[in-house]
Parts: sequence; C-alpha cells; structure tokens
Amino acid sequence: PVLSYVSNTQVRLLLNQFFSEEHGHDEILLRALNFIGLSRQDMADAVPLPETMALCNALAHWAHTDPLFFFTTLGLLEGQGMKQDSFIEACERSGLAEEFVGPLRAHANINIKAAHGNLSRAIFQKLPVLDLQTAARLKRQARLFVELYDSFYAGVWRYYTSDAPLLRRVSDL
Repeated sequence: PVLSYVSNTQVRLLLNQFFSEEHGHDEILLRALNFIGLSRQDMADAVPLPETMALCNALAHWAHTDPLFFFTTLGLLEGQGMKQDSFIEACERSGLAEEFVGPLRAHANINIKAAHGNLSRAIFQKLPVLDLQTAARLKRQARLFVELYDSFYAGVWRYYTSDAPLLRRVSDL
C-alpha cells in the first residue's frame, strides 16, 4: 500500500525503487532452500510461525493505516548501518555449506550495496519536518514494533532449536 504513497512524490519514487531492487530476492533465497532439500512447493505448503505472522500482520496494518510509522521500520528490517551481515558471518563460522550460504550472502550484499538499511533515513529526508505530536506518536509505537521484532527472532530460535520438523506444513494440519 505504501508504493502509491500520494503525500510525497519523492518518497513514492524511493519506495518504488526499493521495491524494484527487492523484486526477485525470493528466488535468490529459494536457491539456498533448494540446497537443503526444500522446494518451491514445500514453501507453498509451509505455515509461518505465529511470531512471523504477527510481525507481518503488524507491518501490513501499519503500511495501510500509518505509512509514516511503517517507514520508521524499514531501516531496521533492512539492516540499518550494516557493513556485513551477522547472520552470514555466523553461518560461515559454523562451517555451513557454500551452496547454502552463497545465495544468502548474495542477498545480503545486494541490500548492503543498495544501502537499504538507510531507506528510513532517505524517506524522512524527503518529508517535511514532523510536528512534536507526530514524532511522539511514532516513538510510542516503536515499543510495539520492537517487541514484535524481538518475539519474531525468539520464536524462530525456539522453533529451530527444538526437535520440531523443518517446516510446519498446511498438509499436516
């Protein structure tokens, strides 16, 4: 919904550029998943973790109802200020196969080179200065986003460090 952000043409152009740069990243990541035996069909049959759906639903809600707040989340989601991706570094330290890590590294490097982590900053540079009331509202909402983001990572950690199957499948429900 923010791709058609009508309040500011410069912001709309930034968002469309970001979208075009992100288009196809799913295919890069699928190559890594293919290496560990997961197919496109497996992914279509997968059920996201509840914490993943909570974060995605919240982001969709904010994109529809509060684009300004949604814009504040983009830099964090895209790795604000990253020069290297810590997940890739952890994969390399763990000795995971290059066939798995390589596509993930390619994806991370695209985001780093395109400075996607600075997207929030670039957007807000194109907007008029926020009034104090709006700035305070955005700051108040940040707590919920941080809690959801933390819960997302904690949920992933709990699930994938348990004996659960690699995917939760619709066909198993």
